Amino acid sequence: MRELAQDIRHLMSMAYPGEKSSLSEHIMRDSFLTSLGDTELELKIREWEPTDLDEALRIAQQFKVFKNAVESSMAERQRLNRQVVDCDMVDGASLDLEARLEKLEVEVSGAGKQITEVPVGEDALTERIIAPHDQNKELKRKQLKNHKPTRDDCSQWQTEIWKRINDLKAARRAVEQEMKRVNAENEALNKEVGRLRH
Repeated sequence: MRELAQDIRHLMSMAYPGEKSSLSEHIMRDSFLTSLGDTELELKIREWEPTDLDEALRIAQQFKVFKNAVESSMAERQRLNRQVVDCDMVDGASLDLEARLEKLEVEVSGAGKQITEVPVGEDALTERIIAPHDQNKELKRKQLKNHKPTRDDCSQWQTEIWKRINDLKAARRAVEQEMKRVNAENEALNKEVGRLRH
């Protein structure tokens, strides 16, 4: 843009030698704006009503800098795509989630507890939604069996699954930390016993 403005000044001085007038400034400004080749940018600059070529150049450079900043930030932004899918309570994806949840439960509680037989399908979902020590377990189980799943139910169920997965991961981390602490204490006691024997 600076080079374009210099070229217009040079051509103007060659065409009209001598002192510059307000008319020559007006002609240089208009020539610069039409030479940009961008009608949107030209319109924005004209809205600011620049009086001469220097002011038009300054405004054009500012708009160009702003435009580049916006375009670069748009390119760096992450675009999140949401997809709404009809969810059936006993479809393959939900069974896969149930299997993964069950695997995590086995890993966390497998350090000394025996796992009983796991129900599959709607019964498995019913067992996971109802808390293990719930007083009204039978009543809730009947209500869930008679209830037709909706999208809200599906999203609640998925939220419940993710919450339980996160709880299980947290419990697993706590168990691993406790095991490390117990192993460290055990090792320290073994060293102390060995020292006392010696």
